[in-house]
Amino acid sequence: MSWRLLGNGCDKRFYIKENSEVVGSFGAICCSDSVASREMKAYIRLKCAGLSSLLPAVLPWTQGNILPEGITIKPQYMIERLHIGRTFKPQMCVFNVSRQVNAELNKGDKIKILKSLKLIEDNLFQVCNIVGELTLAICAQKKDMFLLDFSPGETGSTAISQIDTIKSGINNLKKRMEDC
Repeated sequence: MSWRLLGNGCDKRFYIKENSEVVGSFGAICCSDSVASREMKAYIRLKCAGLSSLLPAVLPWTQGNILPEGITIKPQYMIERLHIGRTFKPQMCVFNVSRQVNAELNKGDKIKILKSLKLIEDNLFQVCNIVGELTLAICAQKKDMFLLDFSPGETGSTAISQIDTIKSGINNLKKRMEDC
């Protein structure tokens, strides 16, 4: 079965098998060894901090190379496929919750999302000392919120300097959910 690129960021690419539309299926993350190392260390730290419910499942890569578009690639790890529309960052919600973020929040279950936001808020100091940026997404099929892109920056920078802004954004997100 062939693989196709589903999404990418500055330092990672996410591939899925063609026709793998099932929630809970896994895709392949391709990135450098250093990025994979940072991601896995941060993932473990987030799990140890009690944030497992906010994280997609991650497994070691146990298969051979993949061949998307005729290029041989060796993935670093597998990650659970979440069907998400867009990601958002609480620090961008400090003044208001945009229409785009509102649309994403509407795809989730109010109680689940409020519970997830409370979990983040209760552990915000730890989270901000682990992640480079706090990136969230709503999985429409699971109706729940997930934390994505969990590694610190390339230089080890974390979101701790943005903690007050992130906290304000989380409060706005919670208020928006409570007002629904």
